[in-house]
Amino acid sequence: MGFYMVLPSCVRTMQHDAEQSEAPVDGRVGKTVGDHLYAHISALSTLSPEQHSIIAQASELARLIPGAHFNVVKLHQQDHDLSLLDYPRYFDDPFPTLARSWRISLSRNTVVFRTYEESRNPPILHRKELLLPPDDPRIQEFSSITESAEAIGLFDEPNRIGFREHWYRLIAERGYELVGNEFLPFANAAPTPEDIPSSSNGIQRHLTALSRYNFSAPVQALSRHGLVRPELTFFDYGCVLIRGHIRPFDSRHNEAT
Repeated sequence: MGFYMVLPSCVRTMQHDAEQSEAPVDGRVGKTVGDHLYAHISALSTLSPEQHSIIAQASELARLIPGAHFNVVKLHQQDHDLSLLDYPRYFDDPFPTLARSWRISLSRNTVVFRTYEESRNPPILHRKELLLPPDDPRIQEFSSITESAEAIGLFDEPNRIGFREHWYRLIAERGYELVGNEFLPFANAAPTPEDIPSSSNGIQRHLTALSRYNFSAPVQALSRHGLVRPELTFFDYGCVLIRGHIRPFDSRHNEAT
């Protein structure tokens, strides 16, 4: 019997730090991050017999059933260490959160379990379409979400994308809100009744002006494509009237947000 250890979610793991340097690899099923390969269990048939054997041995050691306990595998390509990961809303959320993980070492015969189910800031998964088999009909839909994130610069700061709260804060700093599977500029993201904050004096806060400290989403997009110059001074109706001043454009501000 292997050694089984349970760790709290507050202990930081390298498992999703690797998300910070993720990159797709052309022609290969799975997402390669450093020396690790991520694959959804629906794509296991595309893996090598040796990788199949490693996953089977790890599942047996940890007493887990693919699909029931985990749906993503993270294989180390240099040794027999791996992680079995559970994303309960993999196909429902554009950037699913990690609920549970089992880090397994076949050479040491150990299992380290961690749960994020009660975490306020769990790790999240990006580019999930890369983990699927090439014939999965959902790849195009998921790829379009990734392309939208790339277009508004969300992957420009890879050290900020690995955890849910950091990710949503970054989206807001870019001037957007994630609504369903779409990134909408703040001005276009209409609140639903349950999103409208209550007020004792009858003021509908959702109809008042927002306090913003960076350029609006359209101006940020113009900056990324080189369509505005640093020497320009103009009025950004979305957000630049700050503390009574209309400020000149500074592309460094956009790069920092």
